[in-house]
Amino acid sequence: MEKRVFLFLFRIGILFNSLSIPFLKAGGDEEWITLQEKRVLEWRKGRDEFFRNHQRSPLTPREKRNFKGLGYYPFNPRYVFLGQIERYILHINNPKYYATLRKYAEYWDQSR
Repeated sequence: MEKRVFLFLFRIGILFNSLSIPFLKAGGDEEWITLQEKRVLEWRKGRDEFFRNHQRSPLTPREKRNFKGLGYYPFNPRYVFLGQIERYILHINNPKYYATLRKYAEYWDQSR
């Protein structure tokens, strides 16, 4: 009987793992996800406010009057990640631009 229960639980574990359903640890993770959800909802609210009221909004005045908000997918904690975004400005006066061109030229010469 114990072996059957173990196999059943093992299969359930594999199923959850294959579906990428996150296992939450007791305590901190649930609070962290709630915090992330609040941040996302605040960002969406600000975005809607921009479209509705800002002078640089892409909407016409008529569209602004009828604007109810952008359509968003529901928040899903599975797609939350942490990272640092580094802006890369591709400009002719930027030394990184020339390094990129050199790497491309080397690749081009090798592929012929």
